[in-house]
Amino acid sequence: VLALMLSYYYVLLMTFYFLKPARDSLFLIKLTPQQLPFVFILSAIAAVPVTALYSRAAARLSLVKLINFTTVALLLCLIGLRMLIRLDAEWIFYLLYIWVGIYGILVTAQFWLLANAVYDHSQAKRIFTLLGSAGIIGAVTGGELTNLFIKELGMPTENLLAICAALLAASMVLVTVIWRVRGLGREEPAPTDSQGE
Repeated sequence: VLALMLSYYYVLLMTFYFLKPARDSLFLIKLTPQQLPFVFILSAIAAVPVTALYSRAAARLSLVKLINFTTVALLLCLIGLRMLIRLDAEWIFYLLYIWVGIYGILVTAQFWLLANAVYDHSQAKRIFTLLGSAGIIGAVTGGELTNLFIKELGMPTENLLAICAALLAASMVLVTVIWRVRGLGREEPAPTDSQGE
């Protein structure tokens, strides 16, 4: 299970560090640095209802359903954004910038929710640092591969979104295997900080 969890977090952070430079590059090519403060404010505003909706879903769905449903939604968003970029409209690059920030919040939250379900308190003390290191390595890998694909191989920046979609699909397989190997209850609600009604 540990190897699967390490792989899962590695993949998630790698996708995020594909998306961050892609987002920044596309935004700055189409728009200007002077517009960044505005998009930062919009990102913070947009994160509030999304995280609230996610928390409500977490209270009602089993953890594996929550993760898979959210992953499918993120995957579809990636495909949709990749197609919208072809329109070359300014609002699309605002949307992409905001969405990537929300993506980072959601995938990180999902991983640690799963980790809390997979490991008990005593295990967490020993393992969580190791899991965090997998995320760091994934972030570094994502940054290095982005540089390779864009600068060395000449890949269009927007195609990184398609790569991330494929990696997200693979992450769903990892979650399913982790869930089955660990023998977690399929209908168990996702752990949240709030008490159920």
